[in-house]
Amino acid sequence: MKKLISLIMAFCVLAPAASAELTKALQKQIDKEAQKQAADLKKAQWEVFGTSRTLEGSVIGHLSKTMNPGEACTEVVGVVAKIKSKSTGKQQALQNAAAQFAAAQVANVKSASGGAVAADASAFARFSAAFASVLEREVASVLRESYSVIRPVSPGVYDMQTVCTVSLSDGNEATRRALAEVGKQSPDFERWSTQALSSLK
Repeated sequence: MKKLISLIMAFCVLAPAASAELTKALQKQIDKEAQKQAADLKKAQWEVFGTSRTLEGSVIGHLSKTMNPGEACTEVVGVVAKIKSKSTGKQQALQNAAAQFAAAQVANVKSASGGAVAADASAFARFSAAFASVLEREVASVLRESYSVIRPVSPGVYDMQTVCTVSLSDGNEATRRALAEVGKQSPDFERWSTQALSSLK
């Protein structure tokens, strides 16, 4: 009994230390990767936009989410080219990030549907378009912006990127809502929505 108590006490002492070492190692990895990404962005003439944080600090904040196993999120980047209004460009970049997420989910649904796609490609194309449209709207509310960067193309004209994250749970819930809504539109849409919903974790 005394040995068991001693083992438990030893575990209680060592576990936080091991966790701290893991956190320290992860932060070191994040800092190294952020330094590299920031240097690459600067080399390509990108500058951080809309924040007082440095570019490297912004990248660190983003990677602290995407590289942390406990966060369970995915990166989504919205890109716009040759904009004149920075505020409008920012909104377009966010919309494009949502569209990128939707496109990836459409590809997943196509994979889950298998042979049914080849059997009626035209109907599935209509289903995919409807699903993507609804999902873009749904996921827009759960996109979390990490940072935006901007660079001049010519006087008064810019390119912009907005880097976001979507938690896996929020992304799956948005996908479920979109599939359920689209599935009401026709029997074929319902069949493909049901197949896709069954494949979601």
